[in-house]
Amino acid sequence: MTLLVEIPDNRATFGLEVLNNLSFVKKVNPISIEKSLLINEMKEAVDNLILVKQGKMKVKTARELYDEL
Repeated sequence: MTLLVEIPDNRATFGLEVLNNLSFVKKVNPISIEKSLLINEMKEAVDNLILVKQGKMKVKTARELYDEL
């Protein structure tokens, strides 16, 4: 399982040290804020697609989007 954990900058060194010392943690890979935001946006998009496929969320047609412009 992959987890995304947000740690304040002033505690990042300590957080990384703790994670690296846990025997069950395979890899600690810091990422930028931009990558973190992108990952969260992509997860939200996938969640929305799942809701659309389940019929729990309505989407706009291309015509509706065009008409908004």
